[in-house]
Amino acid sequence: MTVKQARILEVATALFATDGYDATPTSKIASEAGVSEGLIFRHFKNKQGLLDSISAMASVAADSQLSALEDETDMAQRIQLAIDQAFAKTKGMSHYNAIRTQLGATGTSFGDVSPGGLRESPTAKLDKLLAEAFKAMNFENPATEAKFLRCSLAGIQSAINAGDLSGTKKLKAFMQNMYA
Repeated sequence: MTVKQARILEVATALFATDGYDATPTSKIASEAGVSEGLIFRHFKNKQGLLDSISAMASVAADSQLSALEDETDMAQRIQLAIDQAFAKTKGMSHYNAIRTQLGATGTSFGDVSPGGLRESPTAKLDKLLAEAFKAMNFENPATEAKFLRCSLAGIQSAINAGDLSGTKKLKAFMQNMYA
């Protein structure tokens, strides 16, 4: 991938996350990326091709985080790792999650396609991994606890990335103690 392609993808990801896919013209992406609109079409064919490339990057990033959770065999540590991941400043992941949420409302999948076809969504996989951990730790309702933690962490991660959350060290310690 060239430096210009990476810049186009970076700008498009941020704009799709903040302004929405449908409301973001390729001319705005080109302008903010400092490239011609024709270069976007040359590299990505069309706006959908650009979204497909971003979706593929989202899949790789999500798979990396989920693999780390999956590899953790100590279930209490798995939960702690999920909390650590959410408190890490991962702007790209928050953008991917924002795009996934927007497109999900229209029934469009995002980051849920592998080269072999559809794959398990990152959300479903995270819920499964967390529920497995909560079950091993004898929580009363592991699936519900997993969804609660995932939603809480997603909100926290969005607030951190937007700069709207202070006291993150105390909040992280609170959550870690809650599931210790």
